[in-house]
Amino acid sequence: LVNEIFVLENYLELEKLATNQKFDFKIQTDESIDPEALEIPPMLLQPFVENAILHGIKPMKGAGFIEVLFKIQAEYLICEISDNGIGFEYSSGTSDKGHKSSAIQITKERLEKINFGNEMHGSIEFVDLKKAQDRLTGTRVIVKIPFFIED
Repeated sequence: LVNEIFVLENYLELEKLATNQKFDFKIQTDESIDPEALEIPPMLLQPFVENAILHGIKPMKGAGFIEVLFKIQAEYLICEISDNGIGFEYSSGTSDKGHKSSAIQITKERLEKINFGNEMHGSIEFVDLKKAQDRLTGTRVIVKIPFFIED
């Protein structure tokens, strides 16, 4: 996890420069997590952060914000990538019709390979964030990664 955080921080800093400071970001890890002790597949979350920038933040008129949060829930590492962009529902209707991204499908397949028995499987959930009057105010992607700690 420590490497994934390092890669995400560097990627976000580079994108921030490339977009002329169009957004700010924060990466948080719950205090119960030791990032050096927890292993996850490399570059698992980067496609979701990239989508937050390209499809959520870039189309906005104002400045954006991206938050990446890591927490533990039962035997899963929960990774939430949230942005205050235009929202998944709206951006999916305005994206390039000729472009078909395979990053999300590949990530789903990678998560399916991380399992411990039949009970624990990784998952990805997309949530449109809304304020009053059902106005879209961003997107949250929730990635659940099973983990196992040996005694």
